[in-house]
Amino acid sequence: MNNPLVYIIEDEKDICQLLVTELEHFSYSARAFHSVTRAQQAIEQQIPDVCIIDLGL
Repeated sequence: MNNPLVYIIEDEKDICQLLVTELEHFSYSARAFHSVTRAQQAIEQQIPDVCIIDLGL
């Protein structure tokens, strides 16, 4: 079984790294995106199980 995939869409790189590190510690697969455009491109290729989105982005 694959680990759940989480996309993090956040322009603050430190916050992204913290979230990726913590999620991977709990056996999630996590990918960080610093722009909505790149996240949209990734979603077209593979739909994540959940997205964490910075609403002020």
